Amino acid sequence: MRGDVRRGMRRGALACALCTLLATLALAGCGAGTQPARGGASGEASGGTPTGAIPGGGMAVRPCPGQVSDATQFGPLALILTPDHLSGALRVGEFAQARLPANLHWTLTAPSSLLGATGPAGGQDSSLNVCYWTFRAQQTGSAPLTFSGVPPCDPPAIACSDTVTQQTFTITVS
Repeated sequence: MRGDVRRGMRRGALACALCTLLATLALAGCGAGTQPARGGASGEASGGTPTGAIPGGGMAVRPCPGQVSDATQFGPLALILTPDHLSGALRVGEFAQARLPANLHWTLTAPSSLLGATGPAGGQDSSLNVCYWTFRAQQTGSAPLTFSGVPPCDPPAIACSDTVTQQTFTITVS
């Protein structure tokens, strides 16, 4: 009888470990990760998604990959880029912020080595209804930044679109 109890306990522990593994794998696809403080310029976007990968799917209903926070927390910005304001100039050491409408799930797909990302990458400012990335100019030159956006979706509740929107900004650093 004692052997039966031990076998039962081992089976229960194995079942528990299997459930934990399955739950971990299920959550890994949710896109609920946070961005590194550097701003994802390291070649990865939120939740370890490789830069350039198309975001969305798997419970990616939040439009911005980063934390919900205040885009104006950095104080005065030398340059704010939007779809209506695609380029501008900075001096080394000054800050720029790219702001994209929070109606798409955005990923920084082509960062620039001339700009150092600062703060939450892809932060979501609910009051401005934007996803934002903040950068500090580090070197002189022309710095393009490219973002890819897809409609947020959570299959099967919401049908996912394969439409990708690209937005490129150009910053000249002197």
